[in-house]
Amino acid sequence: MSSEDKNQDIEEVARQDFINNVLIDFKPGDEFYETESTRLKKYGQCLECNKIRTGRKWCRSCNAEYFRQAFSTWTSGNLEIDYFIQNSQIYATSSLTNLEWWPYDIFLDIEEIGRGGYGTVFRAKRKVQRIKGWDYLNNKLLRFEEKDFYEYNGFVYVEYVVLKTIGQSQILPKDFLNEAKRLQRWAYQSILTWGSPILQGFTKNDDTGQYYHVLEYYDKGDIRNIQNDEITWHDRIKIIYHVSKDMYNIHKAGLIHR
Repeated sequence: MSSEDKNQDIEEVARQDFINNVLIDFKPGDEFYETESTRLKKYGQCLECNKIRTGRKWCRSCNAEYFRQAFSTWTSGNLEIDYFIQNSQIYATSSLTNLEWWPYDIFLDIEEIGRGGYGTVFRAKRKVQRIKGWDYLNNKLLRFEEKDFYEYNGFVYVEYVVLKTIGQSQILPKDFLNEAKRLQRWAYQSILTWGSPILQGFTKNDDTGQYYHVLEYYDKGDIRNIQNDEITWHDRIKIIYHVSKDMYNIHKAGLIHR
């Protein structure tokens, strides 16, 4: 078997794995299924192909083709990661379920903010922000900028992201992609009710060979870091509500929590 044939086999296995174990394509009768008339009212039609969009400023079929044309312009250096990102782009229903490969040199002011037996967490700024949609007039991707709001839930522009290792990611342990699959599946399940993308893609420090998940950053940290005098009863109720809703979505997606 030639190396090209072997890569095609790996690509097909990765595609089927993504469809079977990551993608959630809602069907009629599912809680979050949107009919064509609902999507037309919410998102409108694509200016290029006239199909009904799958998200705000997002045509799944047109954007998939734009991404395909750019596949040859980047690589993570690992086929499994490449195919995982590519499949997320092909099947993305909105900007919030689209992953990217982030060159390490776009990150700056990197500082460690947490360490445990499962990995190390860093906070970093980046020079380029997430994809927001496609500019049909100028034929280019649109990215979030300062003062922009996320389309679904009004979260404002976030200056930082999280870089997280999973074990010794130089050798890319199985848990590295398994964790990514769980996060991405949860994103498909939760995007209509919560709207916050957790996993944004991957990066690699070429000097050390270390791979990282690129994740959403929450400036309050976790609940243990919030002092009693910093939070009102209204905030407490909101936290309980969102934790309960997220737990529901996690179980709805067939995932477990640790």
